[in-house]
Amino acid sequence: MWENNMDKKELVSKFVDKGFLLAPEMAVVLERENPERIFKFLELVEKQSIRPLILTDSFFISLIGEQERSESREMHGLDEPYEPQAKRQTVLEVQPLKVEIGQKLEESVEARIEQKVEISLEGQGKKDEGEDVFKSSLKSPNGVRVIYTHVDQPRKIHVEDFVVYFRNRFLRLRDLIVSRPELEKITSVNKIGSQKEEFSVIGMVQEKRTTKNGNFFLAVEDLTGVQNIIVSSKNQELFERAENLAYDEVIGVRGWGNNVFLFANDIIQPEFYGKERKQGGKGYALFLSDIHIGSNKFMEKEFKNFLRWLNLEVEGKNKEIAEKCRYLFILGDVADGIGVYPGQEKELAITDLQEQYDQAAYLLSQVRDDIKIIMIPGNHDATRDAQPQPIFDEKYASALYKLKNTIILSNPSSVNIGADEKFEGYNVMLYHGHSLNYYANNIPALVNKGYKNPELLLSYLFKRRHLAPTHGSTPYIPLERDPFLIEKVPDIVAMGELHKLSTTYNNNVAFINCSTWQARTSYQVKVGHEPDPAKVPAFDLAKNTIRILDFA
Repeated sequence: MWENNMDKKELVSKFVDKGFLLAPEMAVVLERENPERIFKFLELVEKQSIRPLILTDSFFISLIGEQERSESREMHGLDEPYEPQAKRQTVLEVQPLKVEIGQKLEESVEARIEQKVEISLEGQGKKDEGEDVFKSSLKSPNGVRVIYTHVDQPRKIHVEDFVVYFRNRFLRLRDLIVSRPELEKITSVNKIGSQKEEFSVIGMVQEKRTTKNGNFFLAVEDLTGVQNIIVSSKNQELFERAENLAYDEVIGVRGWGNNVFLFANDIIQPEFYGKERKQGGKGYALFLSDIHIGSNKFMEKEFKNFLRWLNLEVEGKNKEIAEKCRYLFILGDVADGIGVYPGQEKELAITDLQEQYDQAAYLLSQVRDDIKIIMIPGNHDATRDAQPQPIFDEKYASALYKLKNTIILSNPSSVNIGADEKFEGYNVMLYHGHSLNYYANNIPALVNKGYKNPELLLSYLFKRRHLAPTHGSTPYIPLERDPFLIEKVPDIVAMGELHKLSTTYNNNVAFINCSTWQARTSYQVKVGHEPDPAKVPAFDLAKNTIRILDFA
């Protein structure tokens, strides 16, 4: 047993020596907790079959609490509590973590690190071996070419994987910023001298805060070091832009100063300009999300009305859209799931996960055979929470794989639709949108606005060319190729998650946040969210316009 009079630094070294990282809030735990509980925690973590890389205060409380409850039950001769045999999703809990991508770590990862992450998931569905990118034939009039979808390869996660992940992301985003004419005299941090002069740096946002003098402080990091930046409160427009930056996004900063402080005159982000608005192709693409089959709030009547309309079984307006429909996108949360949140069982009409997907397959089997269904999972679906999410677990969702006209992809993924001999088609980026919640709740300009206006959230992320720039904004697996990175700008971006319909164009890119087929839940009432259900955006491939169909 270790000595109980160790200081905090020595305690931290004990965890690091065992291969664990500590989240920032664990400093409080180390200061306040009895050392015996801390040592017991380390012993318990080492015995875990699946070890978390980052140890958080909530994990400490959960693990120690369960151990102490177990010891108490044994002491009093009590049986183990009953726990239903529900499906458990693998969740990687992430908290804000500052990952150095600087010179020391660069030297340690110069060689390409072999990807070795081991994810324990059974039956992830049928997949081709070894490739992340699939290509499909365009000979069919409803041809879909898959640009990107993720396929899991069993591997173990190491700390170096996070380093490679952030380093590669920085390099790719730096390449998008470096050619911007606003940046002059771009300099690596380690080459900035003590002489005051005008220069620019490109770095990843490591720290941000308001100073005691009312100015805004930033620390940005490149591969050679960290540069401190001051944004004056006198420049209100630039101050607000700095205040609304996201941790870990990559920016360029132009200003005047030296290696102590750079006083910013401008902040440049890798946003895109001048994209041509395409027109071509034939027919319509419809976009759905958050169906939540199995929930007692599932709007089954409205969804069946939609299917009847789509199958040309009813007369009325917009019939020409149904006749010309070629693609049906479903952007996750097909089923409501089991055990996704506490007390969910009270709000389920179907309490068996497989039966939820059987019902989903039954409903979707009614879609006309000439319509191609493209489907991705969401955080309620039968797959892991950590992104990129692989395709649905075939153990529970086998019925979906029997649908003849359906393509099932990862979350996120990208496809090309509508191409023919005369038209290159539309590139469509698909993402369920789990990270949107973080930015709606943590970015000042989006708080109280993001949930009501999802287009603001989509624009925010696209300005940063990344779907989840901040570590901790969504659970993720560190891959060498960052699946959230937006290098090539698509023609259509489609998301869900927020249960709120929104359509707009940003620099000629169509932004679609989908509606839902679930009525307002008790949780949404509690937090004040008002869904916008049973609405379907219809994208006209010939005109590149969007019409809204209401089935409520």
